[in-house]
Amino acid sequence: MPTNNNNRKPIQLLLLTSLIWGISFPIIKASLQFLPPLPLLWYRLSIASLIFAPLALYSWKTSGEYLSFRRTLLITLLGISGPIASLILLYLGLNLTYASRAVLIMSLNPLITAVILNWFNRQINKVSPPASLREALRADPVTFAAVAGLIIVIFEPLWLQGSSDYPRFTGNLLVLSAGIVWAVSTWLSKIKYAKNIQQNSPITLMALAFLGGTMALAPIIYFINPNYILTPLSFTLTPKILLYGILYLSLISSVLGFMAFEAAAKLVRPLIASRFLYMQALFGIPVSILFLKEPLSLAFLAATGIIILGVFRMEFSKSN
Repeated sequence: MPTNNNNRKPIQLLLLTSLIWGISFPIIKASLQFLPPLPLLWYRLSIASLIFAPLALYSWKTSGEYLSFRRTLLITLLGISGPIASLILLYLGLNLTYASRAVLIMSLNPLITAVILNWFNRQINKVSPPASLREALRADPVTFAAVAGLIIVIFEPLWLQGSSDYPRFTGNLLVLSAGIVWAVSTWLSKIKYAKNIQQNSPITLMALAFLGGTMALAPIIYFINPNYILTPLSFTLTPKILLYGILYLSLISSVLGFMAFEAAAKLVRPLIASRFLYMQALFGIPVSILFLKEPLSLAFLAATGIIILGVFRMEFSKSN
């Protein structure tokens, strides 16, 4: 029995993480009705930083973690140019497109990351790419199927009812850009600069990223409207749905979601843990459709089916 419970624990944690992060997309979308993207993100980063900073300080004192000024600067810059930049693009994209489309695109982050890491490895090791598209398709048909579904989702606004919805198309591109930035950030932190930061805990990396993002965005938020910083309660206490949204995004999505994922990653390989991120769409899409009344289209349904089949086949082949 203990063994079964130990086997279930990482799965339960990863399902919880997928649920938390999946429904954060419609919550962001709903909150954007009352606040612009960057102020909403700044409030999230600020509140989460108040939690991460003490946790990081406690970790430094108890573990004796080494953190020089140079390493602190490197970690902060990696955080701002990676996760924080990705969140900025995501919020800007969600302001324009549907949450259901955004969560489907971002749920493919493990696939996007794998493709980009493979490209970097080819460049470093000077491996020749496939000679033709047909050869590449034969070598990895499943990935091509998932990419085909992704393309359908991104271009869906240009095909609906014969009219072009360029704002939503732009939003889809911004969300895709958020995934690409996150993937490049993964390569920088896990491979290129791994020796510089591998001795630092994940809580340190997250704390410095959120603190750095809060400070970097502060001048921009002040320029947009000084009162977002000077009198934040006048913008966040009403309506209640906005207050609940900010608290969810900062405390539940940022802090609890991060801790659940890191706890699971300690029990299973990080690669296996990242595969569960595909499941964000299983939670985010239904919530977006039911509560935000987002429309369905044949193109979106077809793309979702293609992506699910492609991802399932890819992961099934890996497990065997």
